Amino acid sequence: MSKREPETRVREPLDQERVLETAVALARREGIESLSMRKLAQELGVGAMTLYHSVPNKERLLDGME
Repeated sequence: MSKREPETRVREPLDQERVLETAVALARREGIESLSMRKLAQELGVGAMTLYHSVPNKERLLDGME
């Protein structure tokens, strides 16, 4: 029996542009009122606290989406 190597995923760097683009796509799909930092983080495959390195808070996130 052969041992399989675990799959390694190459993650895209998380930057403000990627966060904002994903937030816009999520808001279009589910509605702006349902947008949360937690949902956005899940969509990006990161922890919610990780987002705060790219955007300081939800208000700034919404401002950046305009």
